[in-house]
Amino acid sequence: MDSFFLFLSRFYRRLNKTIFFSALYKSFFILTPIIVISVFFHLIFTSFFLPSAFIPRIFGFHLPTFLSSFSSRIEMIDTSFRQMIPSILAFVYSTQILRAKKTRNPIISLSCFLIIELIFNNSFFIQNPTQNLFISIICTYFMVALLLKLSVFEKKHRFNFLVPLAVFALVSLVFLVSATFNVSAIFYYFSPAQWF
Repeated sequence: MDSFFLFLSRFYRRLNKTIFFSALYKSFFILTPIIVISVFFHLIFTSFFLPSAFIPRIFGFHLPTFLSSFSSRIEMIDTSFRQMIPSILAFVYSTQILRAKKTRNPIISLSCFLIIELIFNNSFFIQNPTQNLFISIICTYFMVALLLKLSVFEKKHRFNFLVPLAVFALVSLVFLVSATFNVSAIFYYFSPAQWF
């Protein structure tokens, strides 16, 4: 049994030396309070404010009229908050990767937030948050790697516009693909023409 725990501790130390896992660990540490608040908010909403909520049904009371009309707004806030968690994770994770690489580039972190928000702003990923977080982590890692390589090339050849241009191109590509396949709920309010 001791040898198994020794193996696990060595494995953990080895994982922690890689940027992928060390940055991810720090990101989840930062994100945990946000996830806990989201879970409690969702729990309170589903227990008290829904028309078919658990607590009012058990104790046999109905919500006042002003609260029942208010519940649709609370549901929208709850859904929006849960929907933004992968995007916030993308922002925090990209920032942690940049810190580990001793680079400071807020454009990269912001672009990761925007791209993940555009890709995963749909009902399938809201209903499947675990897959959403995993895909968000993988996408963010590769986006940061790509944009970091581009920023190194930019510094070497003294171009001042490559990273912002690449960010714009990446976001635009994701935006257009999402709009074409009608993937994202954001297109009810925002069109590709407005973006450009």
